[in-house]
Amino acid sequence: MRLDPLAVIRAQRERDIASSYPSVPARQKKNLFVITVGALRADRTSIYGSSRDTTPFLRKLQRDGRLTCVDNAFSICT
Repeated sequence: MRLDPLAVIRAQRERDIASSYPSVPARQKKNLFVITVGALRADRTSIYGSSRDTTPFLRKLQRDGRLTCVDNAFSICT
């Protein structure tokens, strides 16, 4: 069996790039919450620009830098 030279180069490049990533402590835990709502208009929430304070908890998380808002989320399921 003969290896493809480009595949060998790509694999080496990927190993080099991966080795440059910062190491993460093995026991470091992070919480991830995904909030999905099918019948809520984003523009009616305070985190997406409504003048009414409709989502105060989420707004506080966003202000503290602990919330990332995503404008578009796609799913392969229907």
